[in-house]
Amino acid sequence: MWGNQTAELKAKVKSLKEQIEELKFKKRLEQEEIIHLNKLNDERNEQKLKSKELELEKKYADENLKFQQKVITQIKDHQKQMHEKMEARFNTELGNLKEIYQSLMKRLPTFNFNIDKQITG
Repeated sequence: MWGNQTAELKAKVKSLKEQIEELKFKKRLEQEEIIHLNKLNDERNEQKLKSKELELEKKYADENLKFQQKVITQIKDHQKQMHEKMEARFNTELGNLKEIYQSLMKRLPTFNFNIDKQITG
């Protein structure tokens, strides 16, 4: 009687030990899978971050280029306006000088010179 119960208990203990080992193995596999999935997730997130970073850098470069082009256009327009103003001022002053010259020439008497060459010697 005791021999039969002991054999059954030993079989149960052996079965329970096998179940424990199987559960430990499953636990290890699940932990490794979790670690692997975490690594994959981290890599995916890192790639997304790099992609977003590149996108932002490109957007910044585009915006910076647009701003630079806008500033260059404004500078060119300003230079053109200044050139036009200076040219208008120059033409006005040139007209004033012509008027002054003509008025001075009207006031001055007209002289006619005759130059004769005399050779002595």
